[in-house]
Amino acid sequence: MILSVRIQLVLFVIMTWAISWSLFFLSGVLTRGADISYDSHWLIAQIGVFGPSLSALIVSGAQSHELRRNGLRVFSLFILIFIVGVIITRYAPRSIQDFPPFISIVVVTVGIASLIFFSSWNRHLLLPGTGKIQGKAGTKGILLAIFGMPLLFLIGWIVVNFPGNSWALASLKNGPASFVAILITAFFMNLIFGGSMGEELGWRGFALPLLLKKYSPLQASYVLGLMQALWHLPGDISGDPSASVGAVLLRIGWSILITIIFTWFYLNFDGKLLLALLLHTAVNVLPDLGFSNYEYSILVLALLLIVISIITTRTPSMKGQNHDKTIYNQTSGQKN
Repeated sequence: MILSVRIQLVLFVIMTWAISWSLFFLSGVLTRGADISYDSHWLIAQIGVFGPSLSALIVSGAQSHELRRNGLRVFSLFILIFIVGVIITRYAPRSIQDFPPFISIVVVTVGIASLIFFSSWNRHLLLPGTGKIQGKAGTKGILLAIFGMPLLFLIGWIVVNFPGNSWALASLKNGPASFVAILITAFFMNLIFGGSMGEELGWRGFALPLLLKKYSPLQASYVLGLMQALWHLPGDISGDPSASVGAVLLRIGWSILITIIFTWFYLNFDGKLLLALLLHTAVNVLPDLGFSNYEYSILVLALLLIVISIITTRTPSMKGQNHDKTIYNQTSGQKN
């Protein structure tokens, strides 16, 4: 069964919203505020976080036998990740810093295996939106994806904390060795459960390549950024009603801004899915480390990203000079 690009995107959005939103509300975590433990409620919500990736696998699987087999292979990895989630809930720690050593080892091991699975070493992995094998991510792209955002954040953190000399990093309170252990655990925990694994196969692995068949890179970024922002809607409106509108608007602005950066990575580097996972994880790991004045530091980061996004939109790739709106993909048989 060959579906048009438009139909695939519509089905993807409907299915993503249905899976994620239903599990978000069913889990009960939306009403718990900041009081969240890694318990069964958290795990149900985390299954909901996998809505974009699961939907991408289901919709793409309707396109060809190869993509169906690809989806089953990826789903097998997701089952392993969910088993890790069940193990975590047995201990129900309140933060990553409370993880027992056994849990940290399991998380890091499965996280490393997941990176290998989504790397160019896995020659059987197909991008669900193109039906093609991703290229090899170069060292430059990997380093930029891992360290780019954190370094920009550190600039913001220094700017915010320098006047009052209010430096504090909660994850460093027990010494450098403990900090490194927490950092590594937090990174791989965010990779497999913090949204990276659950979202990026859908956003960058499926929706973005389809949107690029119909729109310019910048237009595709706007559409995908809005799509991502609205996906977060249940969480943004679950708090103080008077602050909900502001939260939604901030989410839209942040999502479009960050999506422009992700699209630039997608167009300029091979290893597209691997880099998206690393970039997403590098952003999401920051709040788990306990930086002082985190919210103000993020504000400075956003201002820096505005400047960078303006610069990237002027690059040839984002102007669409090297952009091919492929009408027909021979591998998956997708028609526009």
